[in-house]
Amino acid sequence: MNFVNPPAESPQYVTHNTFYSQVLNHEIGYNIYLPPGYKDCDEKYPVVYHIHGHYRTHASRENRMLSGFSMGGNMAFYYAVKHPELFGSVTSYEGTYHHLYHKEYRTVGVAPEKAIELYEDMMSEE
Repeated sequence: MNFVNPPAESPQYVTHNTFYSQVLNHEIGYNIYLPPGYKDCDEKYPVVYHIHGHYRTHASRENRMLSGFSMGGNMAFYYAVKHPELFGSVTSYEGTYHHLYHKEYRTVGVAPEKAIELYEDMMSEE
């Protein structure tokens, strides 16, 4: 199986890179959008953390966002609630939240009541 998968063509400002995973013992490919002028300046940018550590970013709560899909959305929400001092926003695409009513989850972070409120708001919209 090939996990590098460079695209045949990349949209403008999208770069394909790889990193070596010691856990999986092979290269993993990823695509990243870098705004126009990124290579020509020292400006730092807000970041959505899917992969981090290699690009110039602002390292403040206000400029950090977690995002994920399905179980990744679940974990993004979990960590945003567990560490509200680190993440300014979270997006969960089709994440599950049924566990928010479990007693253990209410002790996860400093904002469990906000997590419950958010869950109830989301469920009322469906």
